Amino acid sequence: MPEEPEVETEKLHEAIQEELERDSSQASDQWAYYQAKGVKGAVQEAVRASWLAAGKEPPASAEEKVARYEKEQEAIREKAVELEEEREAKVAESEHLLRGRRSSWKRSGRPRWRSRSTCSAATTGSRTPSRSSRSPSRSAPWRR
Repeated sequence: MPEEPEVETEKLHEAIQEELERDSSQASDQWAYYQAKGVKGAVQEAVRASWLAAGKEPPASAEEKVARYEKEQEAIREKAVELEEEREAKVAESEHLLRGRRSSWKRSGRPRWRSRSTCSAATTGSRTPSRSSRSPSRSAPWRR
């Protein structure tokens, strides 16, 4: 049976994390853009309402802008959802790739991660120590 090529998992993991962060920021940027269009639409609605409150006819451009912003906002929302779906697919794929490496660690007896927990936390199944198990030297200085 042919051997699988050796892949440096640390570099692979870093590359995957960078790509996922980039995808997350793109989706986040799209949602921020969506909100900005919503704010612009709300401002135009307020302009329209102030004209009506003054008993005057609002400019036609205000209503046109509100309609335009709503239309643009829908297209931006679709793009943001698409980017999120792509990111989730990549997350699932990366978990699949890294799971294979973790299972090989399990076979080799190496830990899947290095726990930062204390003995008391490890017995409770928690990764962080409970407040009662913390030593006074680790407590907050203002509580001494």
